[in-house]
Amino acid sequence: MKLLLLLAFIFTCSSTAFANDEIENLFDIANRVKSSDIEAFEATVDDIRSRASQLSREQFNHLEYLTGYLYGFKGKPKLAVSHYYNAYNNTQDLDLKVITLMSIVNYRGISRDFHTGYIEAEELFSIINSASDKVRLNANFVLAIFYNLADDNQSSRKIIRQVDFTDLDLRQQCIYRSTLLEAEHKLGLIETIEDYERAIETCQNANELILVGMSTLLKSKSLVDSGNINNAAALLQSSEQIFVSSRYPIIIAEFYASYASLLLQLDSTEYSISLALKALEQTSLMQASQPRVQAYKTLAEAYEQYGQLDESLKYYKLYAEAEKAFLDETKAKQLAIQQAKIESIEKTNQIALLDKENAVLKAEARAGKEEQLNAQLTAGMLALLALATLMWAYKNRRMHLILRHKAQTDQLTKIANRSHFSAESEQLLKQRKLVKTPVAFIIFDLDFFKQVNDNHGHIVGDWVLTNAVQAVKPLLRATDKFGRMGGEEFAIMLAGCDAQQAMAVAEDCRQAIEAMDCSPSGAAFNVTASFGVADSTQCGYNFDKLYGCADEALYQSKHAGRNRVYLYHPSAQQSAQTLVHA
Repeated sequence: MKLLLLLAFIFTCSSTAFANDEIENLFDIANRVKSSDIEAFEATVDDIRSRASQLSREQFNHLEYLTGYLYGFKGKPKLAVSHYYNAYNNTQDLDLKVITLMSIVNYRGISRDFHTGYIEAEELFSIINSASDKVRLNANFVLAIFYNLADDNQSSRKIIRQVDFTDLDLRQQCIYRSTLLEAEHKLGLIETIEDYERAIETCQNANELILVGMSTLLKSKSLVDSGNINNAAALLQSSEQIFVSSRYPIIIAEFYASYASLLLQLDSTEYSISLALKALEQTSLMQASQPRVQAYKTLAEAYEQYGQLDESLKYYKLYAEAEKAFLDETKAKQLAIQQAKIESIEKTNQIALLDKENAVLKAEARAGKEEQLNAQLTAGMLALLALATLMWAYKNRRMHLILRHKAQTDQLTKIANRSHFSAESEQLLKQRKLVKTPVAFIIFDLDFFKQVNDNHGHIVGDWVLTNAVQAVKPLLRATDKFGRMGGEEFAIMLAGCDAQQAMAVAEDCRQAIEAMDCSPSGAAFNVTASFGVADSTQCGYNFDKLYGCADEALYQSKHAGRNRVYLYHPSAQQSAQTLVHA
């Protein structure tokens, strides 16, 4: 889903006036068919290129844009961006200037270059109001989709909400609904299944198959989250031709990976394996992608069900490697975005500093006839400049620390997010391995948390997550690592603790959560949690292995009835130790 940013859905070139009616007609044809008939589009671009000697300067810039579009559709973003920049740097047509720059921002998202993309997105903001209403609308769509790719869903939602839906044609309505749906789905703001169905129906009517597929996948995830696995599987089964016809590898891969996972849960193991392998075929050029991680996990679990442990182990290893690569890319993306924001702040401050320096020079020039006064003014301005520089340096440093903290912190619970917790835990494990002291790992998951959201709303759900963290934090040492791994799942890394000590800590945490008074939330219910514990004695000092062991114990805890603490045992034939508190 993260790569779903295809220009075929958005861009319509500006209506530049051409001297030659025949050439102008070719440009009109190219713009009309470029998103619906790629073969006809390529043939038309070739025809225009054959008449290069007859083109005006602006027509040639328009041809550069169309050539970039063609390379983009063929999966060659570097060549696409090169042609877009040729058009951007040379055109005097304001609409074409905005179109080419938003094309470039689009492909920064496709190539995962979020650092450069954020900088160019700011430049797009600076010129967007010079374009016509239609081009400005399309630019807003591009920015909203780009921010969804960067997981900045709040910014995406804010931009798309500013668009007047009543003035949109069918194709634009499809882009509006599907982009807003993705942002609000990831923010947990979708309340009814009808929101997914409206987006799917609109995009079907517009014949935009990729966006139909995207909204269908989001709907299937919503059905799975609500426990309707059979309905989710039926939805994907009936939609297979839509995904295949889209001819877009990432959306096809996510379809096969999601469908394979559902079929495995429904005991269609053989078919599940077949679909997971199809997902891997589609992701051969996308090593660090979520569909690849999901497909490897499905294959590992499927072969484990068959009792083919060698095959299962092979895919578990591939799953671990793919998941690490995916998490590494996610961390790199977050850092790149934060760095781009910091550079933007520094650029603004540098401009302000230059303005102050210019003011100093002007003051010196005006005071040139009075040497003594000139010296006094210069000294005063230099003192001001020094003070401004110090204030800028302090403000810049403070902003850097704030941005870094935001990049490392879960915004709701104010503890470490998954990427920062993983990085800190891996560093701790390396240190402890050198001195051969034990490390314990605890995973816990709030029981039946989805029912809290469904019955009482997301505000109450957020209250539960925040207060569960507040109940656990006093029980941990300053040296312990505590992070939110996603949703209602949390993890704790205890340095210098063995399994039994960690079991005692986990039990204290379990009791603290069970004792929570939920009445301040405005609703009456109880909260419990299930815990899984593992340590380095059993599972070694590898983070992924330690995580997997604790996760297996957590599974045992849930399977045994929840609200209890389980210790991982390395023998598959022997039940895990447990502290049971019904």
